[in-house]
Formats: sequence, structure tokens, C-alpha cells
Amino acid sequence: MMKNYQNGSVLIVSLLLLLIITIVGIAGVGNSMLGERLAGNQKQISEAMMKAESGLVASRNFFMVPTNLAKWPASNATWGAEKVKQEGLKDAISSGLHWYIESIDFVGNRALIVSCGAHNDSGVKRCIQSIMQRGSGEGNLAAMNIIGTIKNMTAASSSQFQIVGEQIAGSVVAPAVATNTQGNVQKILDSTKDSREANYVGGVKQVEFSGPFGDANDMRKFIDTVKAECAVTSNCLYENSINNKSFPTSLPRIYILNCPSSCELAGNTTGTGILIVEGNVIFSGQATFDGLIIVTGSQVRLNGLGNNGLRGTLVVAHMVKNVVSGQPDNWTFGSAEATIDLDLKGGGNAKIEFNRQLVAQGRALLGTAAKELWSFTDTNSGTGSSGSTSIRVTSWTEVTK
Repeated sequence: MMKNYQNGSVLIVSLLLLLIITIVGIAGVGNSMLGERLAGNQKQISEAMMKAESGLVASRNFFMVPTNLAKWPASNATWGAEKVKQEGLKDAISSGLHWYIESIDFVGNRALIVSCGAHNDSGVKRCIQSIMQRGSGEGNLAAMNIIGTIKNMTAASSSQFQIVGEQIAGSVVAPAVATNTQGNVQKILDSTKDSREANYVGGVKQVEFSGPFGDANDMRKFIDTVKAECAVTSNCLYENSINNKSFPTSLPRIYILNCPSSCELAGNTTGTGILIVEGNVIFSGQATFDGLIIVTGSQVRLNGLGNNGLRGTLVVAHMVKNVVSGQPDNWTFGSAEATIDLDLKGGGNAKIEFNRQLVAQGRALLGTAAKELWSFTDTNSGTGSSGSTSIRVTSWTEVTK
């Protein structure tokens, strides 16, 4: 009897172990199948994204063809996504995994292109929005541009202060802040107070600057050319004309400020045109400027702005002259010596906002020689210089819908 009882107990234990093994096995199969499905879905997402990128590459190649570039319109009146598709801008396949151009919006010398990659069978789709620029000498500028190495960064303490990147058709298509190193990007993000990254509308991104802003020697040549032209025109004003730290006129002018220590711009007037500060600058009170601002010093402090703030583009590029006996002067930015103290404390309700039209109006004040060094187009009116016939991808972001 005891032996039969023991045999029965062993049988029950064996059955329980078998049941547990079976349950674990089924769960393992389920988890494995779920993992395979998740991995498969992630693979399709990655493939769709790569296809969307392929569409952007194809778009650039399409517009690099001289006959296609010649058709580049000033508006969407003649070309759109369907039209360019008919003329060859499409994937070789239209089923399964493929790319397609969802939309193209032409604004002057730039095109806002949305390229999508899609799996027809599963419905997985990813899209990328990109700006393609005809000509590459504009500078690739954002609302605020920092060229060099940031030493200290103090973010704005006001929750109402904003830096806003360029907008096309209501969508922000360029960074709020552009800089030349990833280290600068991280320093700016680390300095934001109370997680106010959203106040940088368009984000903070590393970019490759072009035109006179892509090389320190080219930038020095551009500034010196502007100064030389100022000597023979009536368009320019100097630091002694800024009485009580205010701009003397709202008419478009080129301001050349030599500030060995620091210049302060305050008052309640609005300056318009181009402002070149050779040295450090402090914006305070109700200071407002519309157009291009270039600061070549190592310190920029923003203690306050008028309600309109700075509209156009602000370029902060501390420039260092390297003198070598018997050789031409060589200028650099981004070296260990070319560090920048950027202080945005305060700010109130003001903002720094990219405005292409105001920058183009400032460029219109330049003479022929300076204009040849910096091409820039007002895409609102189509005026300005188109630069070279190359096609440059100036930005791209994933489209979330």
C-alpha cells in the first residue's frame, strides 16, 4: 500500500512538473512571437525611414539636372508633387516598400519637400520634411547663430521669452538656434531653466554655416568690405550716432559699432537694416532691431528687449586674429581663445525671431562688392540674389502625424 501511495505521489508531481513546463513553454512561445512581431514592426519602420531619405536624395538629384533647375518656379503655380512625379521624380516601384513625394511647396529659391517611405502591405509609413535651397551662399542661418565655442551660457529666466526659427506656411522649418558644434548644442540645452526647451521654437541644432559665415577669413572679408563701402555712402551710422543708447532713426541703415569694451543698446527706439558690433554688446530696456545683427566679440548679454525684440537673424561669432610674421593675417573662430559668454537672463515678453524679409531688406543696403560675398533671397517677394546653381539641403526633420 505504501509503495502504491508513493508511486501515485511521484505521478502527481511529475504531472505538475509537466504542466508547469508546458505553461512556461507556451508563455515562451508567446513572448517569442510578440518579440518577433515587435522586431518585425521596428524593421519596417526603419526601412520606411530609409526609403523616405532615398526620396530626398532623389529630389536633390532631380533638381540638379539643368533642365529641371531651369523650371524652378517662384511659387506653386506651375509645379507641385503630382507635376514633378509626372516628370520623373518617383520611385521605380509603387507597391510594397517604396518612397513617394507627398508635397512640394516652392517659396522663391527654396522648396519645402515632404518625402515618405511606406510599406503598402502593413501600412507602416514614415515621412521626412526637408528644405532644399537653390544656391548655397545664404549662410544657413537660424534666428540665433553661435559660431565658436560657448564658454558660459545663461538661459532666459522669463518663461515668456522665445527664440523662433523660420516659418513657411505656418510650420517652423529651421532651428531657433544654430551652432557649429555639438558641444555648444549640449551646453545650450543644459542651461535651459525649468525645462523650457519649448521656448526655442525649432530646436537647437548643429549646422554647417555657409557663405561668409562658414569661414572666419570670409566673414572678416565681408565685414571689411561693408566698412569700405560705408566710407563712400550715406547709408551708414557709427557708435557716436547712438545717443542715449538708442537708434536715431527707424529708416534702414548700416550701423558699425566699434566696442573695445562693450556697447549697450537700450532706449525705446527700433533700428532697422544691418548692425555690426565689433566687440561686446548688451541689449537692455526696450531695445529693438529688425534685420541682420553680427557680433564679433566674446560677450553678448540680453537684459531686456522691446516688445518686437530682435527680428531677422543674430550672428554671434567671436573672431580671433592669428598673426604670423611674413604671412597674411589668419582669422579663426571656434578655437580655445574664441570663447563666448552668452547671457540671456531676463527677456520679458520679447523674442528673437527669424524674419527673412527683414534680413533681405538689410542686405539691400549693401554695395555690389558686399552683395557678391553674401547672396540672400527674400522669398516673400522673390528679390535678392539666387547665388550659385547648386542645390543644398539646409534642414530636415521627421514629420509626425
